[in-house]
Amino acid sequence: MLQYLQEGLSKLKETQRKCIELFYLKNQSYQQISEFTGYEINEVKSYIQNGRRKLKIMIEALRQAQDDKLQKTPRHD
Repeated sequence: MLQYLQEGLSKLKETQRKCIELFYLKNQSYQQISEFTGYEINEVKSYIQNGRRKLKIMIEALRQAQDDKLQKTPRHD
């Protein structure tokens, strides 16, 4: 799961990735992120919301691709 999260984060737009990392990994508030980045608070909220939505879709796609790959692998029982 962590691998999927890291890969998904690397594919986000820089603005989204930066805001998500500050919010979730550094526990910064919207106000603190706004002051640090220079983005308006509404932009920060939007970057986090849209980035989170894209991350969810990417992680689900990566998991599905992995599941499909495992199902296609021949079993040697």
